Amino acid sequence: MLGTPAYLAPEQAAGKPADARSDQFSFCVALSEAIYGERPFPGNTGLAALAGKPPNLPARTRPGLPAVPPWLRKVLA
Repeated sequence: MLGTPAYLAPEQAAGKPADARSDQFSFCVALSEAIYGERPFPGNTGLAALAGKPPNLPARTRPGLPAVPPWLRKVLA
């Protein structure tokens, strides 16, 4: 298995082969972390995502910063 555990896609965390969707998942985790200041899933992202619970992405990141557009929250989720 290759990759940083905190950014692994669910299929990678389960030991299955990665593909382009795995890269997209990891990118969205990194982008979400850049926007919100934390990863959308606690601990090992892929294992938490396997639980099936979608991340809670609020409209606001921090006080004084602009709201995150609904279309972007949808893409990240």
